[in-house]
Order: sequence, then C-alpha cells, then structure tokens
Amino acid sequence: MPISQNSLRFSALVHTSGRPHVATLWGDPKEDRSFMRALQENRILSVQQNASGSDFGTIGFHEGKNLSYFVFPKALPQARNTHVIGIKYDLLDEGEPVGKGTATPVKRKEPKPRPPALKVFAVTVRSVATIETALEIKALNPDAAKESALK
Repeated sequence: MPISQNSLRFSALVHTSGRPHVATLWGDPKEDRSFMRALQENRILSVQQNASGSDFGTIGFHEGKNLSYFVFPKALPQARNTHVIGIKYDLLDEGEPVGKGTATPVKRKEPKPRPPALKVFAVTVRSVATIETALEIKALNPDAAKESALK
C-alpha cells in the first residue's frame, strides 16, 4: 500500500524518536507540566482506537473519543497533524500516569500491633541461705565440741 507524504509508519517514529509510553490523562492536560512540555517539544502522538482494529495516529494533541496519547522520549521528526499508520502496541514502553487524579486516595489506618498473648508456666525457685551463729561449747577437745554443736 503506498504511503502518502502526509503519512508515516509507527515503526519509523519509534526508530527515530524512541519507544513511547501511554499517557493516561486523569484531568485537564494543561495542568500537567510534563505533558505540556512534551506537547511543546512535539513528542505527542494522538492515537484513534477503532473497534475494527485499524488504529491510526496523528502527531500532536487532539481531543476526542477513543483516543490514547503516546509520549515519545525525543521530538517527532514530522509536522503536527501528520497521519501515522501501522500502530504496533508491542513497541510501547511502560510509563506512569500523567495528570492529576480526580479521586481522593483512600487513607487506610495501619492496624495497631497487638501485644503477644501471655502464657502460664510452672517455675520452681530454690533459695539457699547460710546462717552462722557463734556458740560457746564446753568440751574435752575440738571434735567433741563440734559434735555437741551439731546436736
């Protein structure tokens, strides 16, 4: 199929400008600096997705239904409104969502850690003590004194 001068193959864009990522616009793109910078640098491709599978793109930012926006790492070599055919989704790079979200993120409370359950144990404690008492014992010899004191 011949390609007109205003048409370009998607693979040629990827070859010259790098692998694009899909920009998901959650709000007004004018509020997103990085998206607007990419638009000013001619790095945006608006891709019309058709149910028939014959998706095509147009260089630049165009609003409408069933559109995806591809952001290239380098400037696109063609002028805005150039028709791009042969969209190959396997040539896309994974990217981050672009724009400010309209939904408020849900803040979940972190559960407080529970103290571990206490267990019951049987424990034996032995106390040993030494008591010294001085005694005066009358005996015939030291051995007899010792024996008398033990009684």
